[in-house]
Amino acid sequence: MKIYIPKWPKIHIKTVFTLLKSYLNGYWSWYGRNEIRLIKKFSKLHTAKFALTTVSATSAMETILQALNIGKDCEVIVSAYTWISNITAISKVGATPVIVDINPNTLCISCEKIREAITEKTKAIMPVHLFSAMADMEEIMNIAKEYNLKVIEDCAHAHGALYQNKGAGSLSDAGAFSFQQSKLMSSGEGGMIVTNNPQLAVTCDSIIHIGWSLFNKVPNPPKDIICSKLVFSEFQAAILADSCDYIKKETQKRIENANLLEFLLKDVDAIRFQETSKGTTRRSYYYFVFMLNYDKIKQNVSKYDIINDLRKEGLYAENGWGVPVYKHEFWNLSSDKYKKFNTDIAEKISMNEVICLPHPILLTNKKNIKNTADIIKKVIKKYTK
Repeated sequence: MKIYIPKWPKIHIKTVFTLLKSYLNGYWSWYGRNEIRLIKKFSKLHTAKFALTTVSATSAMETILQALNIGKDCEVIVSAYTWISNITAISKVGATPVIVDINPNTLCISCEKIREAITEKTKAIMPVHLFSAMADMEEIMNIAKEYNLKVIEDCAHAHGALYQNKGAGSLSDAGAFSFQQSKLMSSGEGGMIVTNNPQLAVTCDSIIHIGWSLFNKVPNPPKDIICSKLVFSEFQAAILADSCDYIKKETQKRIENANLLEFLLKDVDAIRFQETSKGTTRRSYYYFVFMLNYDKIKQNVSKYDIINDLRKEGLYAENGWGVPVYKHEFWNLSSDKYKKFNTDIAEKISMNEVICLPHPILLTNKKNIKNTADIIKKVIKKYTK
């Protein structure tokens, strides 16, 4: 039985004509009509006052950190279970990443561990909405207020997600999104910053546009900040502006199928599902994630045995990076460039338990979802005590 997974990114005929029109009009960059259309739609979608396009989520995070004057002799607290870009951005501005453990249910940063890691050098917290599970933003913002810290949300997996009816990225000082090939909204590459802070918007936009900002009537580059050129093209903007029209419907479809898949698997004792924080209003599902309960699994079985068998049965499954960030193959920081607290939970779960199904499978029909559940049941039963 082979499980059908739709091609991603989705192709929309409307966007073919949008791109053709953009190509023919000859205006391909720098606040073009599509870029203006995109930032208006994207900011509304995420309940933010401002949206700023840039080349990647990595550059978005780096820009925000720079605009907040976070650099040398500053510490930024970040989750042990994340992509390398968080560390890259923090290190690039000269700050020190401080890596802490995760909540075992949501797989997002642990608020308890944030508190334990705060020092006089701590200037910011960078929560990651991992695999579209929302971090506990209410508690994180309470901590930030208590210690006068900035908060930067990594929303690379959370397009269209809502927490307490507020869009991902709008809950903090700023949020960073990715439009890389696999993301829930994609233009191949690209990134976005959202914020409700007018001055931060101007500063970030100025960094991205070599001193110019759409949100400032006259060019007035911020003092003591080196601006760059990290701009978007009209072709990326054309694809994404149209995507804003589809994201809510696609998200609702993923939610329905994720709920169905959880229901069909609810009696499989050897697995549990990634949860999202209790304040989540809408989860957007970058991955469907389940974890192995090893007290129910036969001895000497690894998650890779199960992943390989799932693939043999026709269901493509992934390992969710398979390691915490500091064991990633791209990791190259020397020990004096970062701090790490005890991260036993992140190590145990990321290396041994997490199995992910890519989000396009959640855009299929109920029969496909049922077949998916049947394959998971079959494989897990083989390895259950």
